[in-house]
Amino acid sequence: MTFCASIQCIDGRIHDAIFSYIKGNYDIKYIDIISEPGIDGILAGDDQAYIDLIFRKLQICVDVHAVKEVFLSAHHNCLANPGEKPEHMVQMNRSMEKLKEHFPELIFHKIWIDENWVCSSAD
Repeated sequence: MTFCASIQCIDGRIHDAIFSYIKGNYDIKYIDIISEPGIDGILAGDDQAYIDLIFRKLQICVDVHAVKEVFLSAHHNCLANPGEKPEHMVQMNRSMEKLKEHFPELIFHKIWIDENWVCSSAD
């Protein structure tokens, strides 16, 4: 069994697109979901207690399902974290710095979901 973790917004409009993208482009069978509203903004922010909660969830994925790859996504029209794509890209980059520092053994990918709910690599 091959698991990954998807760190994503709670917005239901993006879930199917993310799952299809990951399963269609990577050798992944199961996706553990870590979901918060506007999660790229949360991880890029300064609320360390909130960030630590997300880190604890990811650690569970690593410990229980031997997750080695993690996908962080952001999307168009996020109501919890409004902003245009360039702002989300900055937030995802900041988020990635923190994730890679805390989990250097993992492989990370960034996904952008556009206005048509289509995923593309943001790496």
